Amino acid sequence: MEQYDELFMLMYAYLHRHKSIEGYVNLTIKDFILYHNFIPNRNKGRINDKVYSTLQLMIDKGFIEYIGCYSNGGLTLLDDVDCNMMFTVQLINLDDKWNPLGQFTKLLYSEIDTLRSSNTKNMDKVLYLYMNIKKNISADVDAGSARPFTFPSEETLAKECGCSVGTVKKNTEILCGLKMLYVVNYGSYLRMRKGKEITVNSNNVYALEEKYINKSTKEAFIKELQIYYGFIDGFYPPTNNLSGVSKNKDKIFGVDSDQWGEPDAMHDFSEEEMLEIPTLDEVQSEDIDADLLDIDNLYETDESLMELY
Repeated sequence: MEQYDELFMLMYAYLHRHKSIEGYVNLTIKDFILYHNFIPNRNKGRINDKVYSTLQLMIDKGFIEYIGCYSNGGLTLLDDVDCNMMFTVQLINLDDKWNPLGQFTKLLYSEIDTLRSSNTKNMDKVLYLYMNIKKNISADVDAGSARPFTFPSEETLAKECGCSVGTVKKNTEILCGLKMLYVVNYGSYLRMRKGKEITVNSNNVYALEEKYINKSTKEAFIKELQIYYGFIDGFYPPTNNLSGVSKNKDKIFGVDSDQWGEPDAMHDFSEEEMLEIPTLDEVQSEDIDADLLDIDNLYETDESLMELY
C-alpha cells in the first residue's frame, strides 16, 4: 500500500463525508480550506497549492474522477478552476485495490469536529499524529485480550509523521487538552542487556480514554516490557545517565521533561535504539564529565528517588 500524507487523509475524509449516494461531491478549494481552520494562501507551495496538488494526486491515482465546473463555462481541467469556483468530483470506491487486506484505522467525524470546533491550527498534522497513535490501539478494547494503550517513542512518531520531536510534543499537548488523548510516563526502569543490568527511560504510554490510564495499564505495560525488553524492576525518576545525552550538570536528574512526561534524555533515541544503548561501564572510557558518571553519589543525595511510584 502506498503512503499518503496528512492532507490526503483529510481530503479523503472530507469527500466521503459530503458525497452523494452516487459518490458525487460539489466543493470549492476555499470551502475545504476554511472548513479545516486553514488560512487561504495563494502563494506557490502554500495551502491553496497543496490542496490542488492533493486533488490532482487523487485523480491521477484513481481515487476520484474530476467531473467538471459546469457553472463556470464547463472548465475541463482542475488547474483552470479558481479557488472560489464550485466544481464536481466523483469518489471511486477502491478499497479492494488500495487496501486489499482490509487493514484500516477508523477516523470518526466526531474526531474531526472536535479539532474543527476548537479552531485547532494545522489540524491535518495534529490529526495525522492522532491516527498514528490510534492505529496501534485495539479498536474493541472491551473484547478481552485487546490492548487499550500503546507506547511508541516520540522519535518514532516524528519519523512516521514526517515532523520533529518538538512538533510531536506540541501536537500531543493539543490532543491531551481536547481530551482526545491521555498520556502517562512512568520514568526509568532496569533491564538486562548482554548479561548486565542497565537503566533506560520509558516511552510515553498513550490511551484514547482516561479510564485506561490506571493500575491495570501499568501492570500490562510492565508485562510487555518483561516479554520484549528484558524489564527487571522499576519505575524510577527519569535518568540522564545514558550515553550520548547532554552533559549539562543542571539536567542530571532528567528534570527537563515536558508536561506530558517523556524525558528529554530519550529524544535522540528510537524505541529500538534505546534497547542497544551501552551500559555505563562500556562508556566510562569516553571523555565524559566525571560528575555525570558518579551514580553512587547521585542517588545518595536523596534515597526517596529510588522508591517505586
